[in-house]
Amino acid sequence: MTNPTNSIIATGVDLGSSEFRMTYSDDGQAKEISMPAVAGSDGKNLIVGKEALQQAAIIPDHVVVNPKQLEFTASENELMNNKHKLPYKLVVGKDERLRVDLPCNGRVISYYPGGFIGSILREMKKESQGPSGKKTPITDAVISVPDYATELQKNHVHCSGMSAGFNTKVVEESVLAVTYHGLDEDDAVKNTAVVHLGQTLTASIVSKNDGELTIADYIHKDNSCANRIYKDFEKRHAPELNKLYGINILEYDKPNYVAPDAKSVTVDNKRKEYLVDKSFPDSNMVRRKHQLRQLIFNGVNGALPLLVEGKTATIEVNFEDKVFSQTISREYYKKFRKVIVNQVNKLFKDTVPARKFLKSDTDALVLLGGLAHDRKLVDMVGDSLNAIRKKMPPTDFPEKVVMKGAYALADAITEGGRISIPRPTTARRREPDSSSPAVRVKRELPANEELCFIKRKRFVRTALVVKKRSGY
Repeated sequence: MTNPTNSIIATGVDLGSSEFRMTYSDDGQAKEISMPAVAGSDGKNLIVGKEALQQAAIIPDHVVVNPKQLEFTASENELMNNKHKLPYKLVVGKDERLRVDLPCNGRVISYYPGGFIGSILREMKKESQGPSGKKTPITDAVISVPDYATELQKNHVHCSGMSAGFNTKVVEESVLAVTYHGLDEDDAVKNTAVVHLGQTLTASIVSKNDGELTIADYIHKDNSCANRIYKDFEKRHAPELNKLYGINILEYDKPNYVAPDAKSVTVDNKRKEYLVDKSFPDSNMVRRKHQLRQLIFNGVNGALPLLVEGKTATIEVNFEDKVFSQTISREYYKKFRKVIVNQVNKLFKDTVPARKFLKSDTDALVLLGGLAHDRKLVDMVGDSLNAIRKKMPPTDFPEKVVMKGAYALADAITEGGRISIPRPTTARRREPDSSSPAVRVKRELPANEELCFIKRKRFVRTALVVKKRSGY
């Protein structure tokens, strides 16, 4: 538990592709909050979470789904080259950062991806305090970032956390996964392979040196299983969708952005004013395409957990008072399982350090992400990487490993004092005091910041044992 003397309440936050997750302690009980990773404008105000997700199928050009992808994109050029496939306007500012232009109150406002992330975190913090807001607010947070995040991107997330009211520490997802499983305390484990089976496929090697966990190597691929099934679903059923709705969803129209106009739209018998971009060749048709695509993607995303559990899923799209229904069978999903295993193998084989570790030096394998619920997939990945299957922790609640690891680390840090790092930009190294065992809890510090250590008292392991016994 956090230290009651300084009234510090810590939280662990996982910035997922489909939703953000947060866990914290409330009167000795672990509480979890999740919120869709969606933000946008309703034409007047910035909206986030479930409200924004509902609007994504109504006014798709006003809503950003998965702002994490925009913040941590590996290639801005790739995003810009494919921006015509996005319903909203994506531009690069003078500071060479991606931003989204959304209409609001009759004018266009630019938002950085970090602004969307901060807004979602702020709403989650507000929700954690309850409707009355009388609970003690969360003060400190450990927030996850992808292993491939640059120092600048980490700084953006740090600023997002600070803007949401958190005293923030930024840590890579794979480091948090290793921390959650207690492998950082296992003397027999020096190098751990971490495979993230989520919206992005990521393979990383986490090394332990003098008690410090670092990302020794990584490689990732943005083409997730959900996206593969979605694209295949589109291609298979494009003729049926075109016949039913008169929309060819495989065609994309490139917009030339101009000032938007106001137009009234009726949704559920409620008349609202929305801003419509007139620059599209057929603004109404383009809007309908994006609406239909968003509904289909939501359906595939919702079906995936059922498929992973070995069930059959039926997707029903209710669009313009016409229903399109299609069943995805378990057999249909199995072929994608093989594709994922091949991708994981390729991820490791494509990196020289990974090949070296796989050959002899990697001591454990950790799998996380929603697809790790698929036990058959887990076994297939483990068998294909059998050289490092010497030690593979259980995959219970694999989609929550990063969040729980972040909370355990946040809780351990606040036991020793508040998180007090203003900016994770540059590194300053200092060797631990040889007279007492210590673990480095701050990897990147400004040059003028004192590097602090926490005496190893097995805070993380103890906290995890308590949570597991309490049903957490």
